[in-house]
Amino acid sequence: SEYIYRQLKDNYHIATRKITQFFDPEKEMFLADRFIKGTCPKCKTEDQYGDNCEACGATYTPAELINPRS
Repeated sequence: SEYIYRQLKDNYHIATRKITQFFDPEKEMFLADRFIKGTCPKCKTEDQYGDNCEACGATYTPAELINPRS
């Protein structure tokens, strides 16, 4: 697996970038998109996951959610 990773990285198929990662201080852990819920920024449906809206099908980042929570 290390060999495959190196080949992909060396041939520019893997990129490194900085992202904003949500952190829950009560659980003391960083949160994946699916562990964050909030209001959809597109259709305003509440209680949607941090990566897509089940009501309108929009995709977004957790930072775009309205009132995000874990």
